[in-house]
Amino acid sequence: MRILVKSRAQIEAIDTIPPEWGRTLLISINTTGDKRARVGHLRGLRARLFLTFDDLSRVTLDGCLDDDGRLQHLMTEGDANRVLDAIDRHKPDTVICQCAAGQSRSAGLAAALAALYGVSDAPFYSGDKKPNSHVKSLTLRVARERAGHGNGHHHHS
Repeated sequence: MRILVKSRAQIEAIDTIPPEWGRTLLISINTTGDKRARVGHLRGLRARLFLTFDDLSRVTLDGCLDDDGRLQHLMTEGDANRVLDAIDRHKPDTVICQCAAGQSRSAGLAAALAALYGVSDAPFYSGDKKPNSHVKSLTLRVARERAGHGNGHHHHS
């Protein structure tokens, strides 16, 4: 599986998914109160999943206010399950993880998926990327719980 991290600006600038990416799933992470990334024009996507949560990493911050007075929200187990359900359903060759800056939330999700699917997570720790630890650990924990319940979510490499 190919796992990519993109910012909102980067994904909105792409017209067409390259054919060599194969079946491509876009996981677009939105910030509370913002409009979704504009990807309606993006050709060649197999599926898209829109999530909304903020770049928080400690449970104590859930429900805090940002500088504009907007309530902030952590990624939830439901969000993680939606990601894993989408991967199970669409069996993508490529997963694009996208958030506002393409640095923290999307990198945290990508690092978790890399661990789950046996791909190197090195790209998600390089340059300006700082994977969100809550996003990564929650996604891995939910994946382990799903695998442990014998409900057909085992991933064979």
